[in-house]
Amino acid sequence: MPSDERGPNRRVLLVEDDRANLYAMGHMLKAAGFDVVEAESADEAIERLSPASPPACVVLDWLIPGGGDAVVRHVRDNALPTRIVVVTVAYEERLDEISAAKPDAVFRKPFDSAELLRMVTGGKRR
Repeated sequence: MPSDERGPNRRVLLVEDDRANLYAMGHMLKAAGFDVVEAESADEAIERLSPASPPACVVLDWLIPGGGDAVVRHVRDNALPTRIVVVTVAYEERLDEISAAKPDAVFRKPFDSAELLRMVTGGKRR
């Protein structure tokens, strides 16, 4: 994602059911110049994933109501050109399940802001 452009390519859908984490991640992304759209469940996230104007990236807590897998499946089934970054506290316990969904990147909570920004802009870590 080019850092000097605004618009759809700078939009991140942040899906997190913990308000403190939603605020912290949203603040970091906004400070880095991203347009952040928030959702607290799989259903809300799917409602916000417009095929006409998809976000460049979805930052997704795997253990959200409705399941992170539902969001990944929706993105893949609709062939949205959207990067999927999964964040989870249950990294070891759910790694096989998460990996089977084939997100673009996976990392564990807690995280630092540099790592989050690297993942959103194209870095990988599993």
